[in-house]
Amino acid sequence: MLSNPDFPNWAITRLGEVFLSSMSSLRDIAAPGGFLYESAYAALTAQSIPLTFGAIVLAARFASWAKFNFFSYGRKSQIDGQWILVTGAAGGLGSELCREIVRRGAKGLVLWDSREAELLVLQKDLLAIRSDVKLVTRRVNLLDAVQTREACREAFSLPEPIDVIVNNAGVAFCGLLADVSDEQESIMMGVNYLAQISIIKQFVSYFEQQGRGHIVSVVSATSYQAGVGMTSYGASKHALRGFLDGFAAELVYRRSPVTLSVFHPGAFDSKLFQGYNLWFSPAVSCEHMAQMLVEDALERRLQVSIYPRSLMVFPFIGPLLSLFSLSAAIPINPLENWKGAEHAAKSVKA
Repeated sequence: MLSNPDFPNWAITRLGEVFLSSMSSLRDIAAPGGFLYESAYAALTAQSIPLTFGAIVLAARFASWAKFNFFSYGRKSQIDGQWILVTGAAGGLGSELCREIVRRGAKGLVLWDSREAELLVLQKDLLAIRSDVKLVTRRVNLLDAVQTREACREAFSLPEPIDVIVNNAGVAFCGLLADVSDEQESIMMGVNYLAQISIIKQFVSYFEQQGRGHIVSVVSATSYQAGVGMTSYGASKHALRGFLDGFAAELVYRRSPVTLSVFHPGAFDSKLFQGYNLWFSPAVSCEHMAQMLVEDALERRLQVSIYPRSLMVFPFIGPLLSLFSLSAAIPINPLENWKGAEHAAKSVKA
């Protein structure tokens, strides 16, 4: 049974969504953790539902943890031989993500980005890593709904079917509320929220017709708690997380063959977040963040994952900070010297 990569995650998803829909924060915290987090989650669960079900959850999660950590040596990568579509492919995280996917044996990549010149550079880099990888590049402005739908239809008509989509594209205009224009607010909601929904809606039908498919949504740790300088950006990510919570439940309700992984990154050292500075939560490299994204969302296919792991406290403390207005007690602006405005504007230009 442990040799079947789908069993533990299937059992966890079905049991979790049916019985723990009202405990999404606990589920979010537990999913990306190691065995200690899994055990703590099961113990907390057993306090509010029958002990028997708590034991079932613990057993299923331990099986998933053990399978990946002890029975996966020499295993074939889940990415091997697959076609994967990545949005925002030319960005800091997106380009590293594509490199990691190619290293792990993907058969082909469909690369979307609004920056055509950067896409050509990325294409050369990927072919240098593996000359046999198949690449399809397309300039897509996700703020243009018509262009996005056309790009989806083009992807559907490729000779070989797409197995995975990674909704990685995102944009941030950081600063205090007065520093963010109405146009920038609209851009963030358009790219970070509305574009993801549009792509997901179209690919769900496509994946269901072919009987399989995996959707990865890159959200943000700020979807749990937005700090100073991230008010509007965090709002767009809050909206996306709310959509994905309901979408995950709907997939189970409809018994869809489509699976979903949601990855919440903390700060990483891309040009978009240049100038970020928070001593107790430093930015990690794009390369390392991409490796964790691939490991959690494409290999293990966890339903929810947060990285760095230290940020897994956010689903717990976020509601408390809001409930008791404790955010005001942390007057820290990690983006006071933010220098990513020019890069952000460039990444969404028509």
